[in-house]
Amino acid sequence: MAAFALAAAGLVTTSAQAATTVSVSGRVVDANGVGIRGLSISAERGDEDYADLGLTRTGGTFNVTGYGDLTPGTWTIVVSDDDANPEYSTTFKSVTLVAGANALGDIQVQLSSTAEGSVTAPSGRKLSNVEVIALPGDGTFPDEPDPSFFYSLGFGQTDTSGAFRMTGLSVGQYTAFSVFEEDQELPTHHVSFDVATPGQTVTGVNLTGIKVPPSVRIKGTSPAKGKATLTLTVSAAQYGIANAGGRFDLYLGSKKIRSAVGFTNGSRTVHLIGLAAGKRTFKFKYLGSTDTRSAWSNKITVTVR
Repeated sequence: MAAFALAAAGLVTTSAQAATTVSVSGRVVDANGVGIRGLSISAERGDEDYADLGLTRTGGTFNVTGYGDLTPGTWTIVVSDDDANPEYSTTFKSVTLVAGANALGDIQVQLSSTAEGSVTAPSGRKLSNVEVIALPGDGTFPDEPDPSFFYSLGFGQTDTSGAFRMTGLSVGQYTAFSVFEEDQELPTHHVSFDVATPGQTVTGVNLTGIKVPPSVRIKGTSPAKGKATLTLTVSAAQYGIANAGGRFDLYLGSKKIRSAVGFTNGSRTVHLIGLAAGKRTFKFKYLGSTDTRSAWSNKITVTVR
């Protein structure tokens, strides 16, 4: 009875627990067989099972005993360099773990590769603060990606000169896209590149003809009877475009009341007269410009006097 009570409290290990305890050990080495310290080790199985196995020690070794989240079965061991500028690319090893000790041997990792390029608008203007993502292969996002797919993605962001740099890439083919928060799917503009050898820096990954999504806003008041004053603004300053330009269509409810009106330095004030008293709803459609996409503004309600 006392032994049962101790086991229930987790103070002793029962034979059933010992039978399912999984331990793993191994060593992470570079291409020359030299052990590497400080790399992250984890184990993944499907979309839900994950175990953080810590960092490699001196000599590249790791040894995890009785980790509660590890159970017998097939797992993917992931070795990653979590530094902001990783020296090594992420490596995967599929293993079948059994109850008890599992010696995984040496896991070899390769030097990380880098891609450099720029993002340019149709006018030739270099765009800043644009996020760039590189997908492995032909750029197709799989319906049911395995964990290795997400670790293989490359990320970068353009600086004020329109240049970007991606680190942590593995050997293989990639397809790069410029992406924006407003995008519902990957854009059609892309560029493909190949990483041929570990530690390579691939240059000339240039995305051209990229239009940016502007910020468009409308606000308004009724200064006098039957009148409304509306202020319309468009901005793409965050991408390095000081004056977005372009034209707009203005709507009162669902009725278009102004067509193809131009902006001056990103702003336009519209004065309306002869309006019936009451609540009136306004919005506008920005028609885009050489370097900016079309976009709908917010909708406002003005109480006309």
